[in-house]
Amino acid sequence: MKNMSKIKFKNNFYLFVQLTFISATASGCAGVLTESANIVKDRAVASSNMEGAKKGDRVAQYKVGKAYCCSLDDDKEVFYSTEASVAWLCRSARQEYGPAALKLGEIYSGDTISGVRILRRLASKIAGTNTANAVAYAWFRKAQDYGESEAQEKSDDLWKSLDKKTRAEARSYINGEERLPCLLKEVIKI
Repeated sequence: MKNMSKIKFKNNFYLFVQLTFISATASGCAGVLTESANIVKDRAVASSNMEGAKKGDRVAQYKVGKAYCCSLDDDKEVFYSTEASVAWLCRSARQEYGPAALKLGEIYSGDTISGVRILRRLASKIAGTNTANAVAYAWFRKAQDYGESEAQEKSDDLWKSLDKKTRAEARSYINGEERLPCLLKEVIKI
């Protein structure tokens, strides 16, 4: 009887391992399919808004910037580009468009992936992101000024985490003592 229970345990264990492997593989496939669908959708959004964005439409610029957001590795990405995303978002935010200012705050605080992007979120967690918290805070505050209620909580949460020096830097952007940088190359020194 003892040997039968050992055999039954081994069989159940192997079945568990197999089911776990199949489940993980299926989840990976679903993640790949979902990400592929997201890329197709983001390309369509960028393409359908590009003409308006080039003409200066702040909503179209925001949509293009959001669609390009954000690369995990600019050297290898085929479509996503943090630099291009930020450039379009900056154009929109400089026209006082709240959602663009909010997205800039998110990007500069390290929150670059939105929506259901399981594989991109995982890769982002592994690779890490560059942050510029004083700039992020100032963009969150701009977003508040432009009517984005969601920016209030984000700015409050970020403020709590800032040290004295970073708070002083953020204040200088908010008070206009220093020009608030926007473009990626102005903010993140790589």
